[in-house]
Amino acid sequence: MIPDDAIVVSNVSFVAADPQRIVVSNAAFVDALFAEHLTAEEIGQDALRSYFVQYYLAQMENGGFAQFVYNSDWDSHVVAKVRDGLRTIGARMHQAVFLEGVATVRQLGRDGLQEFLSRDYWGDNPVRDRLDAVTGQFAKAKGAKGRPT
Repeated sequence: MIPDDAIVVSNVSFVAADPQRIVVSNAAFVDALFAEHLTAEEIGQDALRSYFVQYYLAQMENGGFAQFVYNSDWDSHVVAKVRDGLRTIGARMHQAVFLEGVATVRQLGRDGLQEFLSRDYWGDNPVRDRLDAVTGQFAKAKGAKGRPT
């Protein structure tokens, strides 16, 4: 069993003034572990929470909530890690936005979600547009320097 608090980062990121360097270093290390075919169960849970929260934030900033849903394939493990990660770091506003997004996905139902995930993302896509309504709330939740609040 891997301890929940096992996070490996580079020395350079650890001593850097910008705390975002630690998050990026953790993500690089977790990517390397996945590339070596480790599973999520073999990686520290805090490292995974940080990794998936960073993934969620990058997706939200790049294309919005619909993009996160589409690119993550709404994987239940990813969704759980993002939810847990936002709660763990105390990002209450971002957690509220994420939970609003989760509720929106639930309203689609299994068939609606599967239809969204199986079709082309671009073009006329009312489900995408419905999911992206959450993106506007995300912009309001962004705090100082774009960090979760």
